[in-house]
Amino acid sequence: VTCKWDRSAELIQMLKDYGAVYHKNDDQKVCYLTFDCGGTSSAANVNEILDILKEKNVKAIFFVPGDFFLKNLTREGETIDQECAAAMRRIVQEGHLIGSHTYTHPQMPTLSDEDFIWQLNTQQARIESALGYAYPLSYYRPPEGAISERDLYLAQKMGYHVTLWSYAYMDWNASSQMDVGEALTKAEVGLHDGCVYLLHALSSTNRAMLRDLIDFMKSE
Repeated sequence: VTCKWDRSAELIQMLKDYGAVYHKNDDQKVCYLTFDCGGTSSAANVNEILDILKEKNVKAIFFVPGDFFLKNLTREGETIDQECAAAMRRIVQEGHLIGSHTYTHPQMPTLSDEDFIWQLNTQQARIESALGYAYPLSYYRPPEGAISERDLYLAQKMGYHVTLWSYAYMDWNASSQMDVGEALTKAEVGLHDGCVYLLHALSSTNRAMLRDLIDFMKSE
C-alpha cells in the first residue's frame, strides 16, 4: 500500500511543532492501537478488548470521556459508574494508558480559553476520582478530531500530546456495524508504518476482528 496523506505539509508540521500525534514513527515498522470509549461503550466492551490485548500481549491507549464512567454530567454532583471505574483501573493495572477525551465531548475550538482548560482539568480530576489515585494524563484526543492552533498551544502548555489518528472507519454507530470481514480487510489495507488506529470500544465489529487484526499487524 502506498499512503498518500490527505493533510497538508504545513498542518503536519504544525502538529509536530506542538507535540501532537497524527501518525508516529513512520520510518519504523510500528503501529498504535487506540480505543475511544464514549457513547454507549460499556465496561463489558472494554473488558472484552482488554482480554484480547492480554492474550496477544499488546498495549493500547483508551481515550475516556466523562460519559463513559460518570452518570448525570454536571459541573458538580455526578456519580461514578463503579463497573466502568473498575475497568479503568484494570486498564492501568495491565499496562495500558488512559487518555483524556474531555469531560462533556464538546467541539473544543468553539470554547473560550477558560472552558477549554476547564474541560481537561475537570476530566483529569474525575478520572483520578474513579481510579482512586493520582494519574497524570499525557494524551488528549479532541472530540471528532476538531482542533485549532489555539487548542494545540493550550494542550501543549497543559502537558498533553494531542492525539489524532491516521486510520479510522465508520465504526461508532453501535446499531449499524460493518461486516466483520469487510472491516478487517479495510483495517489491514490501512496498515502503514507508524499508523495510529482509532477504534471505538462500543463496536461489536472491532471486538470481533481484533484478534485477527493484531495477528496481521504482527505478521507484517
